[in-house]
Amino acid sequence: MSTTHGNAESTRLLCAAVLVDRDLPGRLVWEAAATARALPPATDVDLATATCIAVGELRKRRIRDGLLSVCLLLFIVGLTGPVVGNIALMVFAPASLAVAWLVVLTTIMIMNDEMVEQFSRDGFDPVRIAGRVDRKSYEEIRRIYDHPVHNVTVYSGYSPFVGSGNFVGSWSFAVDVHKPADRNTPPGTFAVEELRDHVLDGVRDLRWPRLTIEDRLLINGRDLTPDSPLLPDRFERPRQTVDGPTFEALLAGADENVRRYTCIRVHGWDDTLVFSLWLRFVLHPRSLYVEASSAVLTPVRKSYDLPEQLATMTGRERFRHDRRAASRHTLALLVGSVRSTIGFWRTPRRIARSNERDRRLIRLGLPFDYGSGPTVREAVADPNFQHYFQRSDKEMYVKTVESKILDLIVDFLDDRGIDTDSLVARQTTILNSGVMVTGGATMTSQNVAVGAQPSIINRISRAGSGSPPAPSGA
Repeated sequence: MSTTHGNAESTRLLCAAVLVDRDLPGRLVWEAAATARALPPATDVDLATATCIAVGELRKRRIRDGLLSVCLLLFIVGLTGPVVGNIALMVFAPASLAVAWLVVLTTIMIMNDEMVEQFSRDGFDPVRIAGRVDRKSYEEIRRIYDHPVHNVTVYSGYSPFVGSGNFVGSWSFAVDVHKPADRNTPPGTFAVEELRDHVLDGVRDLRWPRLTIEDRLLINGRDLTPDSPLLPDRFERPRQTVDGPTFEALLAGADENVRRYTCIRVHGWDDTLVFSLWLRFVLHPRSLYVEASSAVLTPVRKSYDLPEQLATMTGRERFRHDRRAASRHTLALLVGSVRSTIGFWRTPRRIARSNERDRRLIRLGLPFDYGSGPTVREAVADPNFQHYFQRSDKEMYVKTVESKILDLIVDFLDDRGIDTDSLVARQTTILNSGVMVTGGATMTSQNVAVGAQPSIINRISRAGSGSPPAPSGA
């Protein structure tokens, strides 16, 4: 998915979060300005629109904090009145506090009016909102984020599945492809692409309206080398979109740090709930290895949906709400205003120094991480499901897709006379955890549930939380 054509509802909520969250605007601007770091995956949001909102919001905060800095200076002058023997100066202390409160109240009222007018479900228009920044900034942001769909993920840290949300679970198995179903008939041969196409065609046959399938190359940002096709310029962002021949050439190389995964995604709940299953097939001379990891990206936290909350209030209720918010935040904003103002003015220099430091590390040949870590969309995701049916739908997606994949693999192997007795046990009671191990196949998972017969372990496991295990296989 292009980072400029994300889901409107998730983008709307992310933009609303930018207005109220302390750290999100700076993070979005920093990610766009980091010239040697890969762009973060945008699972269901328009990062260009969110970044435009962030730039405009930072400018407004700079004006607010500049005014509050003046108020803080006058407050300090008022406190020094008795010390210098000028009692008249004391009037500055309460007056500056009152002015500071009015500044905060005014900015909150303006922000909340914009929330209702521009960020409600009916009023949200990304094209209109882009006008909140100057044309030069808008064109630069679009230049960064307007690109074809990425088919390369350059990640930072441990998990390669950045942008997919909370880890749900994983399973893997290996099958001896030289073990015939009939001892008198040798098993047939096949290419791994045949199996992948068979499985993906079967998954598409589910005919879910919001199901997408894409192939991706995954590589850790620390494993990129200057001679990599992904680094035409080692001082710039790595390529995250490659053509077919380059894609295959990277896979055919001897670099074990590059892995091909097929991502099966199902979008639900107005596209705000996204289930992802990352599937990998590896065919060795005598064995087939299949690995799958699943994750779910939950909707944006409800606390960020202020536009809808404010829209239900009367004018008087909203004014009381704004006054209470101003009273809660004025003192903290006043105390931190000088530091914040200095930080705003230093931000361009800090970004420039950071980019120069990155270039120096690259120039010296020192270890450098080109990858992107957890995304902004993941940062604003609700840690829990917001509705019981969302959890139910997640279970439906997981079990339906995984069961379909296993059925298709067994059918494919059966057609080629390969023994699948060890996999047929998946037809037994489907549990949330467990793994089957019989005959010539081996399976690994995080939990094992044993059924009535010791030789059958019922289902491929899924853990509810934690980090995914390191990818196995070649």
